[in-house]
Amino acid sequence: MIRKILIAAVSMAALAMQGCTNTTDYGIATAPQTEKVDLDSFALQQAAITMSSQLINDPEIIKAGLGKRPVLAVFGVIDFTGDNIDLAQINSNILSTFNKANRFRFVSAEDVIRENNRLNPDLYDLVEKAETADGMGDALDADFLIVGDISKVITRQPTLKQVHYRLKLKALDTAKGDFVWQQSQEMLVSEKDIVYGI
Repeated sequence: MIRKILIAAVSMAALAMQGCTNTTDYGIATAPQTEKVDLDSFALQQAAITMSSQLINDPEIIKAGLGKRPVLAVFGVIDFTGDNIDLAQINSNILSTFNKANRFRFVSAEDVIRENNRLNPDLYDLVEKAETADGMGDALDADFLIVGDISKVITRQPTLKQVHYRLKLKALDTAKGDFVWQQSQEMLVSEKDIVYGI
């Protein structure tokens, strides 16, 4: 699996599952059909903007900003899909949303790159394990580390296979050493009819 990462500062709707019914066809079997859904990068960008806005307005984040402007280290979204996703634009939108709030200070892009190269964390652990993310946040002397990922989610029903992108965004509070906010959203990429016996 190709893991590519673009840091926002450098270049800086969950879907309901459709039900299905089983049918018996005694005619000539046909090959399974795959329907490609027109999911462009704009949909991912809009999801990132929405999630960033919700993070900004979360009571825990607002409380942390009382009387000061918290320091954010925006690590950005990591791509675990192996697909050609425009992470630069997604991460740019995340950073822009935080900037427009005018409530935060930011760790420089150079510092984020330097500490990432020095610590060389496992990227999966950085998103999923608080202790790894906390180590990065502490090294950057940030109040919050903002990190997320895009991954593929494959679901199978009796006669249907669906592939979704799952966009996840998290905020780690370095004072608590734990994630205090997280949200994810899934978007349909493709679906394929499953025909047994072919």
